[in-house]
Amino acid sequence: MGLRRVMARRLRRTTSARWPIDPAAAWTPPGWPGWPMGKKFAVVLTHDVEGPAGVARCRELAGHEEKLGFHSSFNFIPEGPARLAQGASL
Repeated sequence: MGLRRVMARRLRRTTSARWPIDPAAAWTPPGWPGWPMGKKFAVVLTHDVEGPAGVARCRELAGHEEKLGFHSSFNFIPEGPARLAQGASL
């Protein structure tokens, strides 16, 4: 734990000037028209979906997000402790 604290302090000192936005990433690409409707930034929502229970809830979650005006990326985890049964679908 002590070593983690030391490393966290060092990381905080070396990144505090550029967090949460790295000035090197603050330039606008040439020819980029900007965000739709004059917005200043974007948020990316992602979901890691594991197993049959996760897959079963994707449509419900997407529906809630759509009502709020959001669209997200669903990343399906193909392997691991929870595997989909062969032929399972959304």
